[in-house]
Amino acid sequence: MKSNTKYLALKGYRIMHGLSSADMAQVIGKSVSTYRKKENGKSDFYLSEVMAMCDKLGMSADIFLKRGLKGGNING
Repeated sequence: MKSNTKYLALKGYRIMHGLSSADMAQVIGKSVSTYRKKENGKSDFYLSEVMAMCDKLGMSADIFLKRGLKGGNING
């Protein structure tokens, strides 16, 4: 199972900014169900999605990048 630390941080930032899963899905150009799978750690985010979310939330991408990239996905 994937480590959920980075996903919990993302969810926390999203909630602190008053944004819904639907808002974030729109930011990354995916369906709400796909966004929720990614936020819950069941699917990986692409780097472009991470950067878009971090721009929107004013957070650093460092938490996502600590474990590296594989095939363009952010792995946990």
